[in-house]
Amino acid sequence: MELLERMLVRARTDANSRASLPLKISLSPLDLYMGHFITGGVHFFLRPPSIERLADALATAIRLHSSFDACLMREDNLLALYCGNTGVYLSVYRSEKECPDFRSGASLFTDIIPTDNGFPWMLSSGSYSPSYLHSADLSNRAYQEELPYLRVAEPSARYSSSNVHKLSDLPEQLLSEKLIAEPGAHENNPTIIYTLNSGAPVADFRLVLFKDRGCALVFRHVHSLGDGASTFHFLQNWSRIYRGEKVSPPSVFNRADIFRVGSGDGVAPSKKLNIVQIADLNVSGIEAIPDDKTRSNEPISGNTVVERRGAIRIDIAESTLAYFVSGCQMQASHRLSSSEILHALVWQCFALAQPCDDQLPTRIHTLFNLRNLEGLGIPDGYEGSAVLGRSATATYAELRCMGIHELASMFKRHTKPLAVADIQRDIGYLAREYADGHIDLGGHYTRFVIEAWLDCKGERGLIVNDLRTLTNIDLRFEDSPARMEIMVGTEINMVSIYPNDDGTITVHYVGEQATLPSFANHLLCILGVGRPGS
Repeated sequence: MELLERMLVRARTDANSRASLPLKISLSPLDLYMGHFITGGVHFFLRPPSIERLADALATAIRLHSSFDACLMREDNLLALYCGNTGVYLSVYRSEKECPDFRSGASLFTDIIPTDNGFPWMLSSGSYSPSYLHSADLSNRAYQEELPYLRVAEPSARYSSSNVHKLSDLPEQLLSEKLIAEPGAHENNPTIIYTLNSGAPVADFRLVLFKDRGCALVFRHVHSLGDGASTFHFLQNWSRIYRGEKVSPPSVFNRADIFRVGSGDGVAPSKKLNIVQIADLNVSGIEAIPDDKTRSNEPISGNTVVERRGAIRIDIAESTLAYFVSGCQMQASHRLSSSEILHALVWQCFALAQPCDDQLPTRIHTLFNLRNLEGLGIPDGYEGSAVLGRSATATYAELRCMGIHELASMFKRHTKPLAVADIQRDIGYLAREYADGHIDLGGHYTRFVIEAWLDCKGERGLIVNDLRTLTNIDLRFEDSPARMEIMVGTEINMVSIYPNDDGTITVHYVGEQATLPSFANHLLCILGVGRPGS
C-alpha cells in the first residue's frame, strides 16, 4: 500500500479548555483485568468519505470521548490515561487491491490468515500474546514494520482545520521525543506494545482507498482504553459528527466509580471469576486448574509455540440461524436465548474439529457486558472496560454427543445468572490487588492470570464473543458499511459473532489451520446448509 498522508489529529478546543491542564484518568480494576493488548477492526464502505471532513469530525469526536485522545502513563502503582490533547493518528493509504465484492456471495469462506501476515488492506493486530507470558519480540517487530512511525509522506490535500497537522509540520523535537515512540522501547519492560510514559497516542486510525472503488476504515487501540461497547459508541458519534447530527455523549459515570462498585474485603474473588493464581501454575509450564469434575494434571498448553494458526469467516443467513434457534428453543425444557444457543453451537463445532481424546476436558469462555445490569449501577454510556469473564467445562465426549439445546442449557447453568453480589466481590478483589501494588511494570496483575489466556492457546479452550448487540449500530459516513471484520490475534482460539448489513451473521473463527475447514463444515452441516465432507 502507498501511504498518501499521515496526520496527527488533536481534539477541537475552545478558549477556556485550551489552557487547561492535562486530564488524568486512572485506569480501573476492570481495565487492568482485560489487559493492554491491541484490539481493533475494519469497516468497509462502498463510498469513501471526504478526508477533510473525516479528520475534522475526528477532532470533535476525541474531545467528546477524551479517553481516545490519550497516552498511557504510570506513576508508582497507578496507571492512567493522560488526556492532554495528545492527539490521534489518522493515515490515508492507497491500495493496489480492488474493493472486495461483498454482493457476489461466491464463497462462504475467506482466505486463511497466516499469523505473520494478515490481509494486505487490513491493519493486522500482529503476533501478540495477551497472557501472563508475552511474545514481546514478535509483537514489537510486527507492529514496527506495519506502522512505520517515522515515515512521513507528502499530503495529497490541504486542511483548513487547526486541529489537523501534517506530521512534517510538527517540531522535530516533538516528533522524536514526544509523539514518535517506538513500541516496546521502555527500558525496564520491553513487552509493552504501547510504551508507558512515552506520550505516544494509544489510538490509531487508517483510511484505505481501494484501486477501483470503496474504502476500508481501520481502527486500533489498547483494550484498556475501552472495550467493544466504548469503541463502537465512539465510532458511532464520529460518524454522526461527520453527518452533522446529534451525538450521544459518554456517561458522567467514570472509571473511578468502578472502585466503588466493588464490595467485600477483597481477599478472594467469587468462584465464578475465571482466573488462575500464579502460585497454582505448574512450574515447568502453563497449567490451568480445571474444576473438580474434570481435574487433570495435564498441561493446558505448555510453552509450545503453535506455528500454523489462521482464521476463517463463515457468513450465515439470518433466516437460517433464526430457524435453527427456534428449533432448539422448542426442544428445551426452559427458556434459552439465541446467544446461549450460538455459544453451544460453536463450542460443539470446535470440539468436533479438534483431534482430541473424548475424555479430555475443554472449556468455553465468554465475556459479559456489565452495563445496565440491574443493581450494579454501570450505565450504558460508560467509557472504559466493563466486562467480566465466565466459563463452563465439559469433556470432548459430552460436547460431541449432546444436542445443541442440552449443551446450551449446560452453558447457561454454569455461566448464569450474573449475580450482582458475585460481580461486586470480583471487582472488590481486583481493586484490592491493584491498590496493594500487585501490578507489574506493564500494568498486568502479577498474582493471577485470566484462565482463558491459558486454555485457549491450545486445543483445550475457546473464547466466544457475541458482538451482535454492539456492532448493530448507526455507523454511517457517506453510506453504511458494506462489511465489518473484527481484528483479533491468532494466538488464541476465539469465535466472534456479528451481523452484516446484507442480512447475514458472521461467525469468525480463529484457531489452528488444520481445524478451520472442519469447524466450518460441521457448523454448516448442523445448521442444515452443508453436506458432510463438503
